[in-house]
Parts: sequence; C-alpha cells; structure tokens
Amino acid sequence: MCDIHPSAHLVRRIRARLPHTCYSCGQRIVPGETYRQDSGIWDGEPERYRRHELCAVLEEQLRDDEGCWIFGGLAEAQDFHMGPTFRRAWEAVMRRPWNWEEVE
Repeated sequence: MCDIHPSAHLVRRIRARLPHTCYSCGQRIVPGETYRQDSGIWDGEPERYRRHELCAVLEEQLRDDEGCWIFGGLAEAQDFHMGPTFRRAWEAVMRRPWNWEEVE
C-alpha cells in the first residue's frame, strides 16, 4: 500500500537560474530549463525536491510492484522498465545527451 503522503504539498514550475540536480534521475538541471519543484512536509520534516519536467511526467506513469508511484526512483526504474527508450526520450526532449557520470 502506498502510505507516504505529505501533510502539506506544493508543486511549482520554475525556470532554473542556477544549476541543480534532478532528484529523480540524478542529471543536472541547467540554467534556462524549466523544472518542477515539489515542496512539502513528509513525516513532519520540510523537504524540497527538484525534478526535470520529463522525469516528473515519467514518474507519474511508472508504478512499483505494489502499484505505488515511483517518486525519486527514476534512475533505478528506468534501467529495468525503459533502458534505451528512456535515454532516447531524454535526448529528444532535453536536447542534450544523457550523462551516466552525473547519476549519483
């Protein structure tokens, strides 16, 4: 059962002015790119997560074995579920190559 829900949650679309690391895939969010920022309170702690638009959309479509949304697990999930398809989509949408060295 999916039981991790924030007690408060705000999603914003932001154009990056500074570089960040995507919480989902581990790649850089470069200045000028639009990304999603999820802010909220999980387990009583305030958190902020930045994700590429593409990663956010893909995560919302993927589910784990229990049917739960894969938030922040795209780097691992894409190896099993999509592999080369994810990398081709990344390069087409982001207009830059996928860089395995950036994945943490």
